[in-house]
Amino acid sequence: MTIEEIKTGEKDNVEYKVDVPSKSEQYMRTVVAFANANGGQLVFGVENNTWDVVGFTKEGVFRKMDAITNAIFDSCEPKITPSISLQDDDRLEVTSPGMLDTELTIEQMKTGLSRIRNRGIAEVFAYMHMIEGWGSGIPDMFMDAKQYGLPEPTLEDRGSDFRVNLYRRALETDLFGVVNPKNIGDNENGGGTDYDTNSTISGTNGTNLEAAADMERLIAIIRTNENITQKELVKETGVSLRTVKRMIAELKNTGRIERIGSNRSGKWAVKD
Repeated sequence: MTIEEIKTGEKDNVEYKVDVPSKSEQYMRTVVAFANANGGQLVFGVENNTWDVVGFTKEGVFRKMDAITNAIFDSCEPKITPSISLQDDDRLEVTSPGMLDTELTIEQMKTGLSRIRNRGIAEVFAYMHMIEGWGSGIPDMFMDAKQYGLPEPTLEDRGSDFRVNLYRRALETDLFGVVNPKNIGDNENGGGTDYDTNSTISGTNGTNLEAAADMERLIAIIRTNENITQKELVKETGVSLRTVKRMIAELKNTGRIERIGSNRSGKWAVKD
């Protein structure tokens, strides 16, 4: 979650709390409400009036994360297994409670191998087109990190849970530890927010130039076929579906392309 997203305030599916209450009942109502609706995000470490990020000390943050996970798992019926993420200065840590399949290794996951735990849920998600394909997420993370010149993600099998670490680009500092402001994107701040796509693509290293070239190639393809689908764009550009979706979102946000009509029967328009 970027600082810009935080500053937009709370929504129906987003709620902020400055600290983790000592009594879990004080936030469990929100958890249950999200679970009974379409899900949501409960963010701790943010002032719920000013939306200022106050965060937590590194010494106590993991104890708080464990307390939240245990409270949700122990208090809700049927059981809810939350995904807990920690946004740090140099990384985003996403922890999923539960053990990996005993026959599945991290190296196998990197190649795209996956094992379905709940086939009923998996079939529903596939029918609703909520997934790209079995096992595609992990390889996509590594490919996207390489494409944007970011450190390679790390995967941790911690026995009782599984953690994914997504790293940000290291910022240059002087001898006194002061960050060079020229190297900070619009979305960077002391709390360590996500790098925004604009500042990444407009860079000057080879990887960023390749990303910019992919964007221009995507626009050229859309010019020749206004009815092209995202899956067809994957074949034409040679990048992943996730990358195509991200490029389309960025091009729409910057006003370079527009979707006319519905997602199913509409068409694309390039805005010069």
